[in-house]
Amino acid sequence: MNCKIGIMLVLLSASIAAALPLADAATLEKSFNDSPYDAHLLSMTFDGTNYWTITGGYAPFKVTKYDNAGNHIGQWTIALDGRTIAHNPGDGKLYVKDYGTNSLYVLNGTSGSDYLYSAVPGFTNKFQDTQTKIAFSPDGLYLYDNANGQVGKYELATGNMVETITLAGYSGGFPEAYQIGTDGTYLFSLKNSTVMAYNMSGSFVKAIPGLANDLFYTQWSYSNTESLIWVFDVANGEQDGVWKGYDIYSEETNAPMFPAAAMPLGIMAATLLGAYRMAKKE
Repeated sequence: MNCKIGIMLVLLSASIAAALPLADAATLEKSFNDSPYDAHLLSMTFDGTNYWTITGGYAPFKVTKYDNAGNHIGQWTIALDGRTIAHNPGDGKLYVKDYGTNSLYVLNGTSGSDYLYSAVPGFTNKFQDTQTKIAFSPDGLYLYDNANGQVGKYELATGNMVETITLAGYSGGFPEAYQIGTDGTYLFSLKNSTVMAYNMSGSFVKAIPGLANDLFYTQWSYSNTESLIWVFDVANGEQDGVWKGYDIYSEETNAPMFPAAAMPLGIMAATLLGAYRMAKKE
């Protein structure tokens, strides 16, 4: 990705999310092949340069690093039964939410075949359920989890739950009821293979169908990163699976390039989204 485009996208990603309407259906935007491991692939994140995944369910648990085209770079063992691996855009670090301790950890680099980590103060046995996943706010100051429609908002600096948000009308099964994502404008949960979008107060906004229909992996691997919803798909008895990244925003990208100061917010957001998509394909 061109460095100038990358900087522009980081600075203005919040404007894109704030203005763009949601799509009527999810559209496959990116994908790359991957191999199922002994433990289940449960989460994916993108740090601006590399993709990362973590496994869970049963040991040995693995953290895997890929380049931005999805090519395998390295894999390490980690003593955490991962439910989420998440890049924090605020501090640039990778965090893991663990099932066994129901706690939050920050990754500290590798030592031989192992990935090291340390506990995040204030987040010991903190979350609403051992199975919940987490999602960071765009500024990295807060994180969220979801227990069947009850969303907890936590302050990263202290571990305090500062707000509880009820997703209006939501009711899900296991494990879909523990999935969460956010772009700072919407909260995203999951129902079968449909993304359920709510505003930040919990009011229902829209259902966006179209994720991969392999419900076991779709519901376990559901991740919100790189402005996409990612799921791992091993449908149809494939030897190898596929990570699939879905766009859930509208396709309003044909806006003219006006100076930002004079550009209506919707047009500016559409223009920026077009630049974002072109950058991802380079």
